[in-house]
Amino acid sequence: MLLKCYRNLEHCLMEASMFAVFKADNKYVTGLTPSGHAWLLPERVRLKDLNRWVPGLMRVSRSVLVSRQHVERVTGARDLRCVHALGQQYKLSRDEQPEAFQLAAIENIDNRPIIRWNEGFESLTTSIRQGRFAVIRFEGKQLIGVTTDCEVWRLPARIRLSSVLELSRGFMQINRSVVVARSQIEEVGGHRDDRFVRAFGKTYSLSRQVDPEAFRTAARENNEDAPRFQTCDWRAAGRSAAARVQIFSSPHA
Repeated sequence: MLLKCYRNLEHCLMEASMFAVFKADNKYVTGLTPSGHAWLLPERVRLKDLNRWVPGLMRVSRSVLVSRQHVERVTGARDLRCVHALGQQYKLSRDEQPEAFQLAAIENIDNRPIIRWNEGFESLTTSIRQGRFAVIRFEGKQLIGVTTDCEVWRLPARIRLSSVLELSRGFMQINRSVVVARSQIEEVGGHRDDRFVRAFGKTYSLSRQVDPEAFRTAARENNEDAPRFQTCDWRAAGRSAAARVQIFSSPHA
């Protein structure tokens, strides 16, 4: 979908998929690009039109839409949940399912910047004991920790995977380079020497020295406790090509 957008004293045609966030304020809609630039959309453009015709948008509330690929994490609980995107947080409506946003954030982990851990070693051990991390793994020679709210940290060299297992019984070792929180194990598959474990949105090869039954038990328990929600794939919804290239422009332009 092409949109006629206005910024300062200039205007241009922009593809709707170029925007990361759409916000409605009074009677106008503003689109935010991934670089943080704000563009004013024509008066007749409404969020519900964008949500209907632009693939990949997720409704945060009546006044905010976020592109799925720019969802960073979900924080808070119950009526105080917020969706983070472009470094900003937007209050999640009670009518929307937080699990869908959490799933999108997990899918986007590989695109997140890696932050150096600077909170001190004691704080790190406390975070491990309290279950803040979902996955801790080696990437090359660096030990990377992914938190349950999808932050990616480069951990100090003095921490070892064996230390993580000693600090918390809530972690399970998949292979020599990956440990995961038991509560994040989703699925175990494969046969004999080709077994895999899916945890926190990613798939890892299961070592032959590790008993798969413990992982199957954890996956079964987690799947029984997991909330049920439905997702809608707009790309499969049969949108017409003509609708995607429809140009919205101000009648006064």
